[in-house]
Amino acid sequence: MNLAGDILYVIGSIIAFVGFLAFLVAGFRKNFWWGIAMIFIPFIPIFIFMIIEFRKSIMPFVTLATGIIISAIGYGIGN
Repeated sequence: MNLAGDILYVIGSIIAFVGFLAFLVAGFRKNFWWGIAMIFIPFIPIFIFMIIEFRKSIMPFVTLATGIIISAIGYGIGN
C-alpha cells in the first residue's frame, strides 16, 4: 500500500469515529434508549434520529460523512 493512502485512511477513520461518538452523545442526550439503539442496531436509528432531530444531528452527520469520504479516498489511493 501507499503511505499517503494509509495515512488518509487512518485519519478518515478517526474522523468518522468522532462523528459516530457525536451521534451517540446526541442520542443519549435525547433519551437513554436512543443511545442504546444507536449502539446495538447499526445505521437505522442514526437515520431516524437525523430525520427527527435534524438540528442536533447535522454536525455529527457532516463529521461522519467527511471521515468516510477521506477513508474511501485513502483506500482508493492505497489500492
